Amino acid sequence: MVPRKVKIKNELLTEAVNNVAKENTPENQKEMIKYLAGSGMLLPVKIMPVAKKDANGYYRFSPKHKVAYATITKAAFENVPEASYYIAFTDSDEMKAWAAGKPVDSFVAHLDDYAVMLLKPEAKMKGFIINPAGAN
Repeated sequence: MVPRKVKIKNELLTEAVNNVAKENTPENQKEMIKYLAGSGMLLPVKIMPVAKKDANGYYRFSPKHKVAYATITKAAFENVPEASYYIAFTDSDEMKAWAAGKPVDSFVAHLDDYAVMLLKPEAKMKGFIINPAGAN
């Protein structure tokens, strides 16, 4: 994962997520997974204590810094108990809507980054939810 320096826009992934939300078919799921596998998504984070950015816009961390990933607790599907999930945004606009205009630090994370976080023995998250404020 890397800190975000540019505006992220995954138009094809956003369209694929919207298509699955409208009609959850195997074809739409396959298309979404194809774009999901190749896209960098925004992972909101809280950095404690606040990290300074260098002249290139990268965070400078020391051993004292801790990074907490944003999560959401909800039922992902009907008739499924609530659980906690990491959050993934397809683009900067979706994240901005979720944050209600407040500034949010974020990293660019790929599907394999989420897999690593979810497969850790201490992981309590059940997966990740894409665009919790919108298309999902």
